[in-house]
Amino acid sequence: MNIFIVDESNMLTTTQLSAMFKYFRHNFNLKFIFIGDSGQINAYDFDNKNSEESPALNVENLIKISNFQRVQIEYIYLEIDYRFFKTENPKEFISALKWLRSDLVKIPDFINFKEKLSNLFSIIFEEVKNNNIIIEHFNRNLSIEDYISSKLDSGQEIDVDRLIKKFDLTYEISEIRDAIEIYKNPMNRRPELGKIYSSIFPNVKRRIANPEEVDSSIILRRSKEGVLETNKSMRPYLFEKDKTNLNKVEVGELLFINKAPKNSKEYNFKTNIDEGDLVVVTKIDKRQDLIDKSVMKISVKPVIKKTDTWLQMKFKQFDDLLKNLNMSLDFLSERSISIWTGNLNKVDDYEEWNNYINLIDDSDSKYLSPYLVTYGYTKTFFTAQGGEWDNVFIHEGDIWSYNNNIKEQKKYLYTATTRATRKIWFTN
Repeated sequence: MNIFIVDESNMLTTTQLSAMFKYFRHNFNLKFIFIGDSGQINAYDFDNKNSEESPALNVENLIKISNFQRVQIEYIYLEIDYRFFKTENPKEFISALKWLRSDLVKIPDFINFKEKLSNLFSIIFEEVKNNNIIIEHFNRNLSIEDYISSKLDSGQEIDVDRLIKKFDLTYEISEIRDAIEIYKNPMNRRPELGKIYSSIFPNVKRRIANPEEVDSSIILRRSKEGVLETNKSMRPYLFEKDKTNLNKVEVGELLFINKAPKNSKEYNFKTNIDEGDLVVVTKIDKRQDLIDKSVMKISVKPVIKKTDTWLQMKFKQFDDLLKNLNMSLDFLSERSISIWTGNLNKVDDYEEWNNYINLIDDSDSKYLSPYLVTYGYTKTFFTAQGGEWDNVFIHEGDIWSYNNNIKEQKKYLYTATTRATRKIWFTN
């Protein structure tokens, strides 16, 4: 190997870089090429006090981390902006995105950004607002949203007087109580967003028949807590069921494979599904005879990114032909897996899954080693990097920064808006 290319390298942490250099420490002729967009979110261990770039895009930092005796590093700034080189988006939209990445930005909030797009309203962007101003206030502020939803979902009563003092609310006590009562039902937390998102998201029948269609729209949130809350509030609209009638996993569910099981090499070979994949549930095994209620047997189809390439079109035609012969291509067909559902309504609570996996002997059935899954309707800004969707929903209340750091704030807004290829929806 002579060249090692790393795309989206602005996401690499110092630890990951160190491990990479250590692995190749004896290959003195190897050339690393780090490709990244300096306008996007930096690595999560980024020190914004001492640097403006992520570790992999900072020359001095690369020299320090690599610890090579003889190292030459060259920083190349691309004069042609390839991110916007081949795009059908209007020029005003591209100009607004480039403005976000420039030093001209002083206050990169939604008002400034939307002013740049004023002529493109309904063409490239729209706003989604909740008709209830108090619930709108709850949703706009991540701290309030997390505080109220976590208490309600755990069955706790909310002390309204304490809520008012804690978040400096100015509404009437009776109005806040009424809003909290409405908020108890997840369908009432973002009804306008739910109606719009469900109208452009494929219905259950289409999801199963054409899994690639589900990857055309995404909701982006700043935190994992926001992702969890939004997934819960969107599901009733996507299945047209009330919360009380909604199962933890439904046929037509979109799931994200968060972690692979213990015997992953053997398992992944049989299922062709690995960490980071999206799958659509096509069937649920009703004979759930496993030793833990958090484990389910299901059938799924993988979500393959939809493109207009000639090769994928031919694969699709060939797969249709094989289906008529009761045959199919492995990577497009349905396959059976087992999943751990205990993490669907929790944030990064892997302990129970790990404990269960550690109890399983390698000789046991593969169905006893489940994938750890989460719902796939919402992503964080950070994990969305590298992806593109036709429709992107952005929560306005998530565009903030610690200590009013303008550069950090504009990176979040820039990263979120550049995920859209057709339309942006600003919510709350």
